[in-house]
Amino acid sequence: MHQDSLPSEDESLRFDESSGLKRSGTYGSFNDNGNTKDPPTPYEGLKDNKGTLSEMWDTYKASEPTDPMQLWQEDKSLFWKEMLKRCPYYFFPILLWLPDYKWREQLLPDVITGIGVACMLIPQCLAYALLAEVPPAMGLYTAWSPIIVYFCMSTSKHASIGPDALSSLLVGLYISSSNVNMTSEELAPVFSILCGILLLIFGTFRLGFLDNVLSRPLLSGFVNAVAVIILIEQLNPFFGLPASEHHLEYSWEKLEYTFTHFHLINWTAFLTGVLCLLIMILTRVLKYFFLEKVPILKFLIDTLLVVILGVVLSVSLDFEGYGVKILGHYESEFPIPRAPQLTWGSIGDAIGPSVVMCIIGFVESIVAVKIYAAKHNYQISPNRELVALGASNIVGSFFKAYPTFISLTRSSIADSMGAQSQIYALVASFIVLLAIFVGSEFFYYLPNSAMSAIIVVAAFSLFELEDLHFLWKIKAWRDIALLAFTFLITVILGVDQGIFISIGISLLMIVKHTTLPNIAILGKDSKGSWVDVYGDKKAKVIPGVLVVRIEEGLYFGNIGQLKAMFKRIEKFGTHFAHPTDSTSDTQTLKAIIIHTKGVVGLDASAVQVLSEMVEEYHHKNIFVGFVKLRAQHKEKFLLSGNFFSFLSSHHLPFSFLLSSHDFHQL
Repeated sequence: MHQDSLPSEDESLRFDESSGLKRSGTYGSFNDNGNTKDPPTPYEGLKDNKGTLSEMWDTYKASEPTDPMQLWQEDKSLFWKEMLKRCPYYFFPILLWLPDYKWREQLLPDVITGIGVACMLIPQCLAYALLAEVPPAMGLYTAWSPIIVYFCMSTSKHASIGPDALSSLLVGLYISSSNVNMTSEELAPVFSILCGILLLIFGTFRLGFLDNVLSRPLLSGFVNAVAVIILIEQLNPFFGLPASEHHLEYSWEKLEYTFTHFHLINWTAFLTGVLCLLIMILTRVLKYFFLEKVPILKFLIDTLLVVILGVVLSVSLDFEGYGVKILGHYESEFPIPRAPQLTWGSIGDAIGPSVVMCIIGFVESIVAVKIYAAKHNYQISPNRELVALGASNIVGSFFKAYPTFISLTRSSIADSMGAQSQIYALVASFIVLLAIFVGSEFFYYLPNSAMSAIIVVAAFSLFELEDLHFLWKIKAWRDIALLAFTFLITVILGVDQGIFISIGISLLMIVKHTTLPNIAILGKDSKGSWVDVYGDKKAKVIPGVLVVRIEEGLYFGNIGQLKAMFKRIEKFGTHFAHPTDSTSDTQTLKAIIIHTKGVVGLDASAVQVLSEMVEEYHHKNIFVGFVKLRAQHKEKFLLSGNFFSFLSSHHLPFSFLLSSHDFHQL
């Protein structure tokens, strides 16, 4: 395979010839059989088009791509001009893949997929609006304008942006607990624009690695807890119980209310919810077992069936007469662009929840995007996904949308129905727009219990029991304890406390891991090779000589721990010893050999502490030698002054840098 066939993410801003516009597209350079093509020429795919793209091709063809650092050194103004030329292609990947779109082969599958996704999306919009405690029309607004922006800026073929259960729950919880004198219709766009700005900042400063901040067990515990919270939230509408007269903040309070008022159950609403739930479960079971044999089942949309059934039953059996709550009439019109009502009070009240929604929403979104990118073998960029999500939320806030992220469920539907590109999402957005204009009368009789059944199924899809099973299988008891702790904290104390505690624990784990350097005490095996004495019990150390291999970079965060480890080794013979252990009968130390091939980075603090360590050991008449010290690190030692003067003052040759030959002769 040619090394240029698989570009790394964000290569579109490189200036070498191999980073032509064709390569910077996220759809890879694979043919229909999955084999790699020859590396494309720079800006391939634009020259056959007319109009603006053709002019762009002629402009770029006239200029030869150059190395960015060389260009920066030669002409900084030209560097920035070249950067500006490439920025549209970086932030709008549609300019890269649309010219190569195969309209005859790919348009029909995308249209069919778009219709199928819209049939699922529209009922979910109405149901999730109920969960988010906003007017039903806002659910539809959230699934319209953000989709169009994401269509232009996404690096994923299959991701489906729009309302989802997790973000809708968070919005509903924060709106219900807000102290700002604003309606839910006014407050929801404030959350959206703040989320968008934060995501845009994260993407601009290339913080796409944030999806790795939360450890998998902690994230799994949190998401499972959110699924339980969603189920508890839906107990009242599912059973047809009246809403509480008092604000219930915690899940256990809502659960207590349901049990104490269970005698008020509306059996018509409950049976309707159960019937809708069974239909959705049966549909998914049929797809799971018979989809390969009966491919037409992929066009069977369970949420659409539930909506049709609910409306038909409601009209024919007069649900209103039985006291069943229905969706009713809602104002639905084309949303005139209007800036969110940003005040110091609304910003102060919404900024904290917005940070939480950004972190959770992005992590869940990037997981979905990576799943289908890996499945279909194309590249995605977490940083550009952050920018796309941020821009989608900012634009959506002007059209009365609340925060929106990627839905894994709808993305899986798009994949199963054969989505070829984000054009399917554009088709779905136009169908949603049609529902905004004409859907109010059709959905008037939709029972709340039917919408609750849709949310319940979505909540069950959030459960990640496979993670717990995997951890149990490998006996990762500490990770299981972390998962359980996060789960209980989130369910008992709420989403806010759960996510902040999860992030805090993850950060502490990261800090602890990065400040504890990996080292190995080396000895010689029966063949005379240097091996880790803890990996080979027969390995023998050289009497009076300590040989240590450092296996990672050294910086201010871990150099102190390294110094402490050396002291423990000198005193106890092992760096695993506890300070309260008794001193071992180790032989007098005469020399310390430090193998530094794995030290890829060395900052000023590390150089200073190492210099002090060498001087300290010299006063104890212990020789210290370094093996395979990198050239740039040797230079730092020489430039440090104190270290070099110390060597010179004692008339020592610069032999503390042992050669590989000297090392193996020990």
